[in-house]
Amino acid sequence: MKLLASLSVLFLALAPMTAQAQTTPADAVLRTLDLDVLREVLGELDLWVNTEGVDEEGDYFLEVETRDGLVYYLYGASCSEAAPSKDCLGLNLVATFTLKDGADANAVMDSISYAFLKVYRSGGDVKVARYVIFDGGITRANVKTNISIFSGITKAVWDKLTKANVLEE
Repeated sequence: MKLLASLSVLFLALAPMTAQAQTTPADAVLRTLDLDVLREVLGELDLWVNTEGVDEEGDYFLEVETRDGLVYYLYGASCSEAAPSKDCLGLNLVATFTLKDGADANAVMDSISYAFLKVYRSGGDVKVARYVIFDGGITRANVKTNISIFSGITKAVWDKLTKANVLEE
């Protein structure tokens, strides 16, 4: 049953959400993170960029929001020190779930089981992440698929933790 639910989430995540025009071909190979292409992909997936900038650690980020109100972050990874928003060889997708006081973070982490995600604890928060490597090139379509699947699975995690009543409101 768990596998069936996971496959259902995966199928829903891959379903096209909007029919917007794409200006970069799906088979275009990206050797580094291209923020314009990333914004195109986010728009096609019906995701909004709330904020973008450089965080306190010098990492370039986009704060992304889904139609349901779930917020997560896309970080450029392995970027040039001279230009943190350029020449990034990877993309880190991270969602943070702030737990209620008294919630068992270890039990929450144990309840999240997706091969696609890294699950870890940061203070009282539980985080899920996915790292996408651009080394050697990655197609635009693959970047879109990775973001789509991350969005779908992260939404499933959010729904599960909300139902379990462990999230801070």
